[in-house]
Amino acid sequence: ALTALLILLVVGSASAAGPGVEAGAPAPVFELLDPSGEPVKLTDFAGRVVVVNFWASWCSPCLRELPELDALHARLEADGAVVLALNVDRARGPALGAVRKLALTLPVALDPKQTAVEAYAPLGLPATYVVDGAGIVRSVRNGEIEAADVPALEAEVRELLGAD
Repeated sequence: ALTALLILLVVGSASAAGPGVEAGAPAPVFELLDPSGEPVKLTDFAGRVVVVNFWASWCSPCLRELPELDALHARLEADGAVVLALNVDRARGPALGAVRKLALTLPVALDPKQTAVEAYAPLGLPATYVVDGAGIVRSVRNGEIEAADVPALEAEVRELLGAD
């Protein structure tokens, strides 16, 4: 509980402006770099359903859910959806170490200057946003996505895919 409180304080202090991006709002666009230094922009995925997951290498719940999200990405990719893991560490090393250790295959973007996390202003980490093909946030999940939560997330994404 203390860790969760600290995460809320650390992330919450970045944005005293309000509750952050909510369902129904346009998804804030961002331009970051992937681990190899290539640009990653939310607009790269225009017209596709994107699950944007904010995580950090020091966040245990984040590290627990990433393998589930990686598997979800593998199942959804052929249908045109993307799970994008957006790391908020200020240093590249720990983020890259976690990506290697977890053998992630989903796209990863690095946000060392905290521009994307400040734009979204999640309540804490991890936080997951489902963005539809029109760039609208359809749902926000604060906290860890456990294995039991994945079917509902996948069903939501598949429903959005069918709506396009």
